[in-house]
Amino acid sequence: MTLTETLFKDNEELYNAKTKYTQTNMSKIESTNTILNYIYISLVGVVLYKLYVHQSTNKPYKYLIVLCAIIFPFIIYPIEKQLYNIIVYLDAFIRGIPLNTQHTPFR
Repeated sequence: MTLTETLFKDNEELYNAKTKYTQTNMSKIESTNTILNYIYISLVGVVLYKLYVHQSTNKPYKYLIVLCAIIFPFIIYPIEKQLYNIIVYLDAFIRGIPLNTQHTPFR
């Protein structure tokens, strides 16, 4: 084998290893996300059940709590995204390394 063929083969093997690692990581992240979504839905269900069965509050308050429970994930995601980006930026700034926006999630 020539040097070029060897380098090409090494790069191809490295690429395949990176791809496999990324796919494994993504599947773990997706399964964790699914589990956390089920936990959130279960907790919201329990809170709403307790609210409607055992509490004697006014209906407008109950509707407000239900609305907040439903739209919470849509409100918290942009806030989480901004906080994460600020933390990544501050980390890069403090450590004195360039911010790598290509590999930063939430961009």
